[in-house]
Amino acid sequence: MDDYYKLLGVYPPIDEFVLRSAYRKAIFEYHPDHNPGRDDWAIEMTMKVVDAYRTLGTDRLRREYDFLLAYPLRREAGELEGSKKLFGLGGEKPEAKQAKELFTQAVRLAEKDEGWNQAVMGWKKALDLFPGLANAWYNMAVIFARGKNFKDAETAIRKAREAAPEDIKISKAATDLSKLRLAR
Repeated sequence: MDDYYKLLGVYPPIDEFVLRSAYRKAIFEYHPDHNPGRDDWAIEMTMKVVDAYRTLGTDRLRREYDFLLAYPLRREAGELEGSKKLFGLGGEKPEAKQAKELFTQAVRLAEKDEGWNQAVMGWKKALDLFPGLANAWYNMAVIFARGKNFKDAETAIRKAREAAPEDIKISKAATDLSKLRLAR
C-alpha cells in the first residue's frame, strides 16, 4: 500500500490548505510534461498523487486509509498466544506445520492486490486446522477493511481478540474498526 502522506510530503494531522499546497507541488513534480522520456512512470505517479489527494482530502476516506496504514498485515503465524500453543514447546505437529504454511502462503497472496480472496481462503483453511490462530483472524479483518466490508472485518477482529485477549494492538484495531463502521 502506498504511503500517501509520504508521497505528498505531509504528516498528520493536516489541514486543507497544507494538503492542497502539497498536492499542487506533487502534481507539478510528477506530471508527464515535467518528466520527458518517462511518460509511463509520470502518468502512474500523477494518478497516485490524485488518488492521495482525494483520499486524504475526504474525512471518511482518510479515516479508512489511516486505519489500514496503522494496521498492516501480520507476516508471522506465531506472534500471539493462540499460535504459541500450536507452534510452541511441544514440537511441531504435522497439522501445525500445515497451518503455518497455509498462513504464510496467504500472506504472500494478500500482498498482491488481486490475491485477497485467495488469501482469506488460505487463512480459513489454517483456521480449520487451528481455530485459535489469532493472526489469521487479524489479517482477515485487515483484508475485509481494505475491501470496505466492515461487518466481516469486525467479526474477524472479534475472533482475533477472543484468541489473543492480551494483544493490545488487536484490541485497539477492534475499537478503531467499530468507530469506522459507525462513521459510515
